Amino acid sequence: MPGWSRPLLALLGAIAAFAAFAASPRAHFDQPIPSVPKSETRAFFDLNLIGGVKLVITTIDAMEKWERVRQDLLTDATAANEKAGAWTEWAQNLSALSPKERLMAINVRVNQRLTYKIDQLQWNTGDYWQTPGESITLGTGDCEDYAILKAYLALKAGFTLDNLSVLTGVLAPNNQPHAVLVVRDESTFYVLDNRSPLVMTVDGRSDIKPLFSVTTNDVWLYRKTGGQ
Repeated sequence: MPGWSRPLLALLGAIAAFAAFAASPRAHFDQPIPSVPKSETRAFFDLNLIGGVKLVITTIDAMEKWERVRQDLLTDATAANEKAGAWTEWAQNLSALSPKERLMAINVRVNQRLTYKIDQLQWNTGDYWQTPGESITLGTGDCEDYAILKAYLALKAGFTLDNLSVLTGVLAPNNQPHAVLVVRDESTFYVLDNRSPLVMTVDGRSDIKPLFSVTTNDVWLYRKTGGQ
């Protein structure tokens, strides 16, 4: 099981002040928090991503494990990893391909090169989010580590950080915890999943019930439409 259940509990505790907001009518969810530009959030709300609407909060202090990865992405710390050079060069050479072709190549490469290994076995803890460099060095990771490495490669392949989101949720029908990378290309949102070599748009992934997602700017909490 991925080790993000405890970060989720911490996140929910940290945003207790938003409880009244979250319990309010759906109309409130259609209005982004003022510090988030409306032009940047409207596409997400209109898309109704994977069956839910998003409440945007602008603090990620409770997401300590993500903050570590976030800083790595923002500062390109993985570039200092000797083993990352070949991966970076490979991703940069994808620039001549279409956006979807780049994502398909990234998805397949990471799925093939990493071996799935739970945090308890790798780190002796149930909760650890690896940086891209750590995943490259180890050659192992669990589902959010696959997603994070794919985000790094997508960045090197020409996508921007504000279009990359690590989404965590549960899979039907057994509510199995899972994480994927969601990449926005203009008005299309693609899902990169370590369980599949295919890159699908989000409307083709009705099997995922999202709980929260993180970008380098925000945390997004999901609430099903209809106030459920």
